[in-house]
Amino acid sequence: MTIENLHNELPDRLKAETCDTIQFFLRSNADQQMRFVIHLGGLLDFEVLKKAVRLTIYQEPIFSYTYQEDSNGAYWQKQREIDSALLVDCVDVIEDEQREIDKFITQASSPFDFPLVKIRLIRCKQKDVLCINMNHTPTDGAGLKEFARILSENYNGLLENPEYASRPNIGGDRGIKQVTDRFTFPQKIRFTMQGLKKPKKNPSWSFNWKKANSVNSNQFVTTKISSETFLRIKTFGKCNGYTVNDIVLAAFIRSFVRARQGNENVSKPLIIPVDLRIYKA
Repeated sequence: MTIENLHNELPDRLKAETCDTIQFFLRSNADQQMRFVIHLGGLLDFEVLKKAVRLTIYQEPIFSYTYQEDSNGAYWQKQREIDSALLVDCVDVIEDEQREIDKFITQASSPFDFPLVKIRLIRCKQKDVLCINMNHTPTDGAGLKEFARILSENYNGLLENPEYASRPNIGGDRGIKQVTDRFTFPQKIRFTMQGLKKPKKNPSWSFNWKKANSVNSNQFVTTKISSETFLRIKTFGKCNGYTVNDIVLAAFIRSFVRARQGNENVSKPLIIPVDLRIYKA
């Protein structure tokens, strides 16, 4: 049985996990898009990429569904037709590839609409940039990284064998328990107590929300560092017991403080789009 035929055997509906509902509930208070951008040293085979994307969508079935809610609760509804053209496209640019990248990764999508993940290959001067824009509701940042890894495996597999077909993850666990189990019981208690703790003072800072109702209310700032700088940061972190995520979070907070001079000691509740998952490796 091919992976396409197996997709037809998947149930029409999947149970929505608690984390799905939480992410959907937070959609009006946080950016619900996740992005992945990688600059390649050459050109990809676009036809092979299209097939690899389709295989990846089938391999992780949740991306073949859309989020729905009715009187009985939330669930995931399977999509019958999956056209590669909906999932991935290729854009040729002569110059200013960053503008095209920003244009693509800042597009918002709804978990009610298919597809939940879109991919664009931006081709400029004999080099490709692969961009992935994924809705946050069905997965987290670690899931996006895993999606990119699987896509790479499928692409390389298809280059070696045009009939290559990956194994679908039809018995996977999407529950948040697999994440919380990585923490000890004392850690869970401490996290709970910290979450219930009220700030000593009410927040006395604010942004200008006059544009909140406008179409262009979202603002994005892109910062690029060289690979050499990144390797120095990574080496520094390993030598001092910090992860790259710790350093990114510290940089985010410092930037935030600089934006509001004079209230460094005031509580600032934030939603940080940084993967703070604990890894053993």
